[in-house]
Amino acid sequence: MTNTLKLPYRLAGISSKAYEHPADRAATAALRKIPHLDFVIRKLFDLGLERSYRQQLLGNGIEIGPNQLPDLWTS
Repeated sequence: MTNTLKLPYRLAGISSKAYEHPADRAATAALRKIPHLDFVIRKLFDLGLERSYRQQLLGNGIEIGPNQLPDLWTS
């Protein structure tokens, strides 16, 4: 018996606007009205801001204590 993977089900011909929340659509439109915002965001990503922010969020998920990483806690 061969084990084949099914391809993901795709809804062809549906725009992202069809399932976008109206509040999200309004917020996106408001952000697009701010001049040069896309350039500023792109530059911040180029400078590594997204990476450092992601590392900070991941680091906040680690708790050093007697129940999690106890060897490090005692030293």
